[in-house]
Amino acid sequence: MSRKIVLILGHPAQESLCGQLADRYQRSAEALGHAVRRLELGQLQFDPVLHEGYRQVQPLEPDLQRAQADLR
Repeated sequence: MSRKIVLILGHPAQESLCGQLADRYQRSAEALGHAVRRLELGQLQFDPVLHEGYRQVQPLEPDLQRAQADLR
């Protein structure tokens, strides 16, 4: 049975043990026929500051829109 997997890498460094583990997990899952979407938090481009606080909805940047869609 094929699964849809979202692999979230939280380590900000490009080269790390966590990155190597994520690479191996992704290769293994794909070899078994699973669909893997990878979300590298350290590579996302967005403004973390809520400029209007909670008074106004701040539109999500494209990277956050893609991440949100992957999680759905």
